[in-house]
Amino acid sequence: MIQLRLPIKIIPKKRPIVTKNGTFMPKPYMEQRKLIQAKLGGFTKLNGELSMDCLFIFKQSKTSHKNKMSMPVGDVDGLIGSLMDACEGVLYDNDRCIVEINSRKMWGHEDMFIMTLKEV
Repeated sequence: MIQLRLPIKIIPKKRPIVTKNGTFMPKPYMEQRKLIQAKLGGFTKLNGELSMDCLFIFKQSKTSHKNKMSMPVGDVDGLIGSLMDACEGVLYDNDRCIVEINSRKMWGHEDMFIMTLKEV
């Protein structure tokens, strides 16, 4: 089992940019991916079917206090996709091995994500 808690604001996965020179992912997304991968250095890869629990915490802005219906930016599936891409090749070989996902996004005092990855 791997438990991870990093003070990083996750950027939701974006669509690739297609140009005549090729297909690219946006620069902020790729920088975030490299940052997360650098923090994952000491873990051993897991094998087999995996379960992932994710909690995405976003620092609450001044305007979100006024509007009780406001939600942190990004769809949960985009946040998960971004995190799964960053972990691929470091914590597991391919994200096809993840068979169960539980996730939530919420406001908090600081930007952070908490992830638990375990074999099923």
